[in-house]
Amino acid sequence: MSPSTLLRQTARSFCAAFIRGDPPQALLDTYFTSRPAIHEHGPSWARERLPFLAYRFEGRGSSSSLPTTTTSSSTSAAARDDDDDGKGGTQQLTCDDYYALLKQTLAFHPAGDMLPAEEAFAVDLGAEAGGVVSVRMRARFSSVRTGKGWEE
Repeated sequence: MSPSTLLRQTARSFCAAFIRGDPPQALLDTYFTSRPAIHEHGPSWARERLPFLAYRFEGRGSSSSLPTTTTSSSTSAAARDDDDDGKGGTQQLTCDDYYALLKQTLAFHPAGDMLPAEEAFAVDLGAEAGGVVSVRMRARFSSVRTGKGWEE
């Protein structure tokens, strides 16, 4: 099997597992390297409502205290990096923490037909880190706090 085919099939399998609702620990164990990193891009000013944005999560395990959507922005800044470099400040949050923050903030509402066909996954083997896979998907989310929903 070619590296391109392997990356494409693995990325599609990850998306299918995420849509099914497989536990975050299983996703991290199965589809991430032994030194995982997640960077959820977005504006740092939105961290009070979406505490997983504009931050780089690295490694595994869980931190003792997570910033929450109900904490003040100063508390959130003390628990994490408060600038836009995403490198971390006083506390390094892990990829397990990312999924915990995501779950306390957003609800995911999968649709039965949301998994794209294998050919929709674009593979760039020349990218840094040995290859990158991109895919465009649609999903419905809602705020855990307010219940308001939207599609992305």
